[in-house]
Amino acid sequence: MTNLASYVQPVIRSQLGDSVVVSKEPCECGSPLDTISVEGRTDEILRVPSSGGGDVVLLPMAIATRVEETPGVRRYQVLQTARDALTVRLENNPGTDRSEVWQRVREGLSDFLRTRDATKVGVYLASEPPQVNPGSGKLRHVLKKLPPGLDDQAGQRQ
Repeated sequence: MTNLASYVQPVIRSQLGDSVVVSKEPCECGSPLDTISVEGRTDEILRVPSSGGGDVVLLPMAIATRVEETPGVRRYQVLQTARDALTVRLENNPGTDRSEVWQRVREGLSDFLRTRDATKVGVYLASEPPQVNPGSGKLRHVLKKLPPGLDDQAGQRQ
């Protein structure tokens, strides 16, 4: 919901996590406000199979909150590596036991998936650490890394 009576520019049809670019070019409509264009998502919405059939939508903020609030987590990435698999790249805080931190992360994500009726989704630990985007230098926390073709099929179900 957007309040169109406010004194700021409303951003309509965008989602939390969208990345925008502000331009000083005037809008064709004549508005004196800066224009923006949506460049892309910093994190991605994931679709996984439901235990009862169909799809469950997992919002990146909900996944990220579950992992980042786990004691001992320093940096992380959650990747959807198959339709029914989430792989976690994990960096734990110095002085913490990696296997204990991973156990808490896995339990937290498994509980999160269970509450969303996605019990067929496996949660796995990656051997590599979290990786920043080579273009932007930013660390994306939730993203799809599906095999070619599988990502297209998931998008058709939206």
